[in-house]
Amino acid sequence: RRRKAILMRKGLCATKIQAAWRSYDCSMAYVHTLADVITVQSVVRRWLTLRKLAAIRIQCAMRVFLARKHFAKDKALYILVTRHASATKIQSVWRSYCAQVQMLVSIVNIIVIQSLWRKRKIYSKYGPYLKRIRLARERKKARAATKIQAIWRGFVACTTFIIFKYETQASITIQKYWRRYFQATNYSLIYLDIVKIQAVVRGHQERSWQNFRSDCATIIQAASRRFLVRKECHNECMISILISAAAT
Repeated sequence: RRRKAILMRKGLCATKIQAAWRSYDCSMAYVHTLADVITVQSVVRRWLTLRKLAAIRIQCAMRVFLARKHFAKDKALYILVTRHASATKIQSVWRSYCAQVQMLVSIVNIIVIQSLWRKRKIYSKYGPYLKRIRLARERKKARAATKIQAIWRGFVACTTFIIFKYETQASITIQKYWRRYFQATNYSLIYLDIVKIQAVVRGHQERSWQNFRSDCATIIQAASRRFLVRKECHNECMISILISAAAT
């Protein structure tokens, strides 16, 4: 009976040892498999992240190149059209001014010739009434001078207003295109800075996440090893107790 009890106890101890060893073997296999899976996932994610960042940088460089190219073409076309329109407007205003001045000079010359001719005719025909005619002529000259001055002042005011209007319109157009160019360049620079900052932040996040996972894996491995060592010590103690008990 005693031998039978000892054999049964040995069988139970062997069963427990085998169960503990199988549990340890399965746990270690699971931990190693999990570590391999985590390593492969990290490598694949890093590769995908680098590929995506490279694609973003290439797209950014190409967009900047195309934007600069289109802007240079639009700027050259706008300068050509603006110069042509400005030259046309200046020529039209100058021709109008020259025609009006020539017309005024012609009118003055006609008036002078008419006055000289009338003076000669009146002197030859109406000698006694010279004084009255002279007074009437002076009045007429004063009225003509007033009318000429009024016409001239109106012409000067009109030309000044037209020049001021076209200058104001040209300055507004120049300011508008300059502001659009400034906003476009500022947007391109800000977009490039944002892309660079995003790349730096994502790289920092990936590195911190990789460090956190490695620390977690280290902690889990240490805990599992500590648990297995304790369990092994406990099993060894139990085996020694059982052996000592069986020996007695």
